[in-house]
Amino acid sequence: MASDLCEGRCTATSVDSEGVTQEDACANCERVSKEYCKRSSDANIFLIHTNRSVVKHKAKNSPTKSKVLDLIKTRAAALRNSKGGSILVHLEGQDRSDRCLEYFDEFISKGLTALIEDGSLFVNVFTREWLSASKVYKDHADFVLLRVGKTESISTVDFNTKVRNDIENEHPSTVNIVSLLSNKDGERYSKAKLLELPGDTETFHESRHVEHKAFKPQQKKILQLERDEDSVFDYIWSGLKLKDNITSFSKYFGGGSIFVGIAESTIEETGSKVLTGVGFDIVDAEGYHLKHISKDVFEIGIDKETFYKKLTDKITQNTSLLYASGRFTTEIPQDLVKLKLHPVSPTNRYILQVAVGYVEGIVFYDKKGPRTYFVKDLSNKMVCERMSMKDWILRLKRHCILCKT
Repeated sequence: MASDLCEGRCTATSVDSEGVTQEDACANCERVSKEYCKRSSDANIFLIHTNRSVVKHKAKNSPTKSKVLDLIKTRAAALRNSKGGSILVHLEGQDRSDRCLEYFDEFISKGLTALIEDGSLFVNVFTREWLSASKVYKDHADFVLLRVGKTESISTVDFNTKVRNDIENEHPSTVNIVSLLSNKDGERYSKAKLLELPGDTETFHESRHVEHKAFKPQQKKILQLERDEDSVFDYIWSGLKLKDNITSFSKYFGGGSIFVGIAESTIEETGSKVLTGVGFDIVDAEGYHLKHISKDVFEIGIDKETFYKKLTDKITQNTSLLYASGRFTTEIPQDLVKLKLHPVSPTNRYILQVAVGYVEGIVFYDKKGPRTYFVKDLSNKMVCERMSMKDWILRLKRHCILCKT
């Protein structure tokens, strides 16, 4: 228990974005963290301040809620990859009469489970309780103490790559990552293959090799896309999940293609899925613009050469590659990804194809590769620092069960 721990050392993270309060603006945080550090023998201690209302927010895609969860995950991964330790979470606004932790458990459980790569049980890696459960801290009813066990392997926050099944892209596991690098030692790859659109797009269904996306941004997104042309390529890259598909198709023999501009609809009478080659318009204009010209079609004011260059730059500037040989590079082969605007009726209307080849290795949608952290000692103050690709690979090879000989 927290009350019978001897003196240790503490690190407190300072956050000032998207509604997450700075620790130094909360006198209670500073007071409790100092008191806990004096009594605790934990190797490392992090402090995160947030509000109960943020954690209980019903919207899953709340930016503030996601930010707080990522803070907890990054610190938990850093502790797992170091000597273990604790995270003090200050839930400002928590009523001392309410001792139910179910809402907090629902908030953290899925994210923390993803940090367990060695098959350990969640309950053997993470424990949590109200700090006030200890008599020493009985007056601090709005703090949760989350304890984190260390790993001899490597805990990763985000692999920054995806794997594919027959209908969607998924987050890989550590075992998936190891399997992609095992029993291979080369740097072979196949060039991307551009396809011709079939005459009947209604039967051109998705498969392991094919993904469709309609170019139909929601109203709140349109306002952003109207501002400048770079936002359109951000939307294609992230919003239409081009980054996910490039990284997943590159792991599959034969590669695959994502077609932007093909919409899916359902026939009410039969419930069958049909595809419509709606496309989007690209027209030369003096300046960039985005127009909603009909119910299903948008017009982008940009010349085709600029479109190709901007999208190519978006891909090359945001990808990296770990070959099965173990060599990491921030440059993917130029012909691993190819682009083509397929003209459809009427004039100036196109469907975009992004074709992806197969590579022996892992393509990441981040120049630094996978994202994880460790605890670094700086002048007796502990900080959460991103792990280098080199160290991540060494940890993966040295400690993963499937890598041991």
